[in-house]
Amino acid sequence: NSLSEGHVTTLGAAETEVGELFALYCEDPKQYAMAFQIAVARDRKLKTEQLIAHGGIMERFLPEDIVFMWANYVQGNVTLDQFMEYRREHDALTRSVPAPDVVVWLQADVPTCQGRIRERGRAGEEWLAKTEGGKDYLTILDAGYTEVMSHLMRSGAAVLTVDCTSAPA
Repeated sequence: NSLSEGHVTTLGAAETEVGELFALYCEDPKQYAMAFQIAVARDRKLKTEQLIAHGGIMERFLPEDIVFMWANYVQGNVTLDQFMEYRREHDALTRSVPAPDVVVWLQADVPTCQGRIRERGRAGEEWLAKTEGGKDYLTILDAGYTEVMSHLMRSGAAVLTVDCTSAPA
């Protein structure tokens, strides 16, 4: 979790919680989606605060986390009430977070993403590459990211879009 050269973050309990919840979420998304997404958002808030204090680059940023919870709602893993509860928590976490200076959006089509997920072979992600549900989930994420990036651009943020469909993994 290197934030920038010379600045390394060790989050200990927070990262352990997220990792454990991810494993549970992969086994039973309906049971663990809410807890997992809130843990991720809180962990990302901590990383964001450290980034602001020390400078650097983040792989993902807090405002985009809503995309994943939206996908869980669309797929029926959380209720509308749970989504709205998450939204309130997410809004509270992001309220004090400044917009990023620059966002580099590495964009690829869903079949390319599925192929890369298959090649990566990360435990718990197999379904994304092998099932119609995985394809649907990635399609929802793609639409969500498109909306987040459009919002950032309308807000004046610099968004550099890189088409990675044909780029080597």
